[in-house]
Amino acid sequence: MFERGDKVQIWASNQQSILLDLLGTGPRTIKGRPAQANRNKGPGRGRSKPLRRDDQTKAMTTDGVMGRVHGSRRDPRKDERESRKGQFSCIDRILVEMESLEMEILSTLPRPRARRSQYFNSDQLMSILMVALASSVETAWRGSMGSFYLGQEGSEMVFGILMWRWNFIELMSGDVHCLPWGEGYSSFVRERTYMDSPIKKLPHAHDAAARLTRPEPRLAGFNGSRLGWTEFARLRKNSWQDGVLGTNCPIPPNSNFTYKFQTKDQIGTYTYFPSTIMHKAAGGFGGLNVYARSVIPVPYPKPAQDFTLLIGDWFKTSHKALQQYLDSGKSLPFPDDILINGQTHSTFSGDQGKTYMFRISNVGLSTSFNFRIEGHKMKLVEVEGSHVIQNTYDSLDVHAGQSLSILVTLNQPVKDYYIVASTRFTKQVLIAAAVLHYTNSQTPVSGPLPAGPTYEIHWSMEQARTLRWNLTANAARPNPQGSFHYGNITTTKTFVFANSAPLINGKQRYAVNRVSYINSDTPLKLADYFNIPGVFSMDSIQSIPSEGPAFLATSVVPVSLHDFIEVVFQNNENAMQSWHLDGYDFWVAGYGSGQWTSDSRKAYNLHDTLTRHTAQVYPNSWTAILISLDNQGMWNMRSAIWERQYLGNQFYLRVFNAIHSLANEYDMPTNVLLCGKAIGRHP
Repeated sequence: MFERGDKVQIWASNQQSILLDLLGTGPRTIKGRPAQANRNKGPGRGRSKPLRRDDQTKAMTTDGVMGRVHGSRRDPRKDERESRKGQFSCIDRILVEMESLEMEILSTLPRPRARRSQYFNSDQLMSILMVALASSVETAWRGSMGSFYLGQEGSEMVFGILMWRWNFIELMSGDVHCLPWGEGYSSFVRERTYMDSPIKKLPHAHDAAARLTRPEPRLAGFNGSRLGWTEFARLRKNSWQDGVLGTNCPIPPNSNFTYKFQTKDQIGTYTYFPSTIMHKAAGGFGGLNVYARSVIPVPYPKPAQDFTLLIGDWFKTSHKALQQYLDSGKSLPFPDDILINGQTHSTFSGDQGKTYMFRISNVGLSTSFNFRIEGHKMKLVEVEGSHVIQNTYDSLDVHAGQSLSILVTLNQPVKDYYIVASTRFTKQVLIAAAVLHYTNSQTPVSGPLPAGPTYEIHWSMEQARTLRWNLTANAARPNPQGSFHYGNITTTKTFVFANSAPLINGKQRYAVNRVSYINSDTPLKLADYFNIPGVFSMDSIQSIPSEGPAFLATSVVPVSLHDFIEVVFQNNENAMQSWHLDGYDFWVAGYGSGQWTSDSRKAYNLHDTLTRHTAQVYPNSWTAILISLDNQGMWNMRSAIWERQYLGNQFYLRVFNAIHSLANEYDMPTNVLLCGKAIGRHP
């Protein structure tokens, strides 16, 4: 275990290796000092000069935009000395002194003892890889607050926590002249610390928790805000910890809250973000990667390395101003940019002949993007926890809230290649470019960016239909994915949910079957538990669309545990839609143009469609999904396009069984926050 006073230096360019080390897949970093193999690694490798976007044209061309810094690695001791000088131009290097550790471990583990300085680069501020190890009994971790890892140290299992503390800072104009989001922009900065503690034997379903501390606000913009968290990982039997306003009270300032839960069976690529108001627009998001246990085979050779790419549209306007737009009844402006890992320039390095995994997530607020790598084929292997048929693609569409994993073999001549993400279905095409750098390459990228699709809806829909389950592959458990024959199950009920964009009281709102959702000051889960009347309505939203004016309501759709339901998302608008369901994944049965009818079922894939948690709905089209309701609780179904979610394009599924059983749902946590009409009530 780290002793008091030990210092751990984390260099951003080597961060991924360090996290893999903690999982036991690389040189270990334990007992207060790095392994010999890691001792001299510094941040210089893989840097690139800023991408100059001024010369880009609508033809998606650029010339001479990349330069490379060659030479030996920088001395990390020199980095430390320079960082202590307090010269934070462009926040190239920020020294964060952890003031205290606010962490709690709910087991027999000793309380961590450490206090240390951490170093990390600006290109990691907006995208931090978090890792966990999947278990047949779901090893617990909190994606938004901390990531739990397992490793092997001799005969001992090593358990550790990657804890995050969040602060809100105002970047002064003198320090942000080269940042992509402009002057005076507010952003989240993540502070981190690594702890480890050996366990002789790690029991199954080992419980642990990470504690989020809301420190006293340091700067303007953070005062009075309340925060909640969610992630696109599925929680098992525990909507109490889902981290949305329908299940949890927001965490007040100057306080802390410990999330404790188990994840539902899953592996794959996921993301996390603050669930209240518009914090996501300020960079409040990150990646969460779940790896299979060593005894569970995966249907592809182990890649040489993982790269996590968090890609999304970006607004120069502050998150507060964006919220004011929406609160005043206006739509958000068009995004200013699209970024890869929060940057306009990133470099991913690899050796010729080796295969690398790229974990790609759309963390943006509104737009879909197309992803491609110049001169390289991409083999799709995983989509939101599903191992899929391993088709190869030249480019892939990724819609709001979605994630996927691809394998790329570096089988081209040694040089640098463009990595490109460009927006889809938008009149103005935004472009983000990064670099795939072959080790020992002396040839920087040049020439036009590889072109991609822009508005071809049919092309995208046809590509979506090629995403199919690998029926013989495992996911998190030993049994093959295809052992569950979803196509043979009779549906118990059909819902058709039509989105719309009405004006209500003269302000822009978004609705589902004419109902525009409004948040209650009392979480629906608490109101349901305490039988508090008047908080939500279970009859406001109908199972099929109907004519009439839109209205405001806190809408809940009642369903029964173990039902198998069909849900159709009908999109009669000209804009792309994306729908997400907390607590579940679902089978995407089919896509189609125009209006859905019962005859549309003839086009369903009832054999090998994939399961996922977020499904796109094309303009003037429909998407049908099938859900096995095996997870009791109050679960949020919402638009993954954040403006629509914020202005009412959501509701909750109340998955209920009258028989109280811990086999169906966990009890209310002892540290539950009470707010609204639940104040003063006790279990």
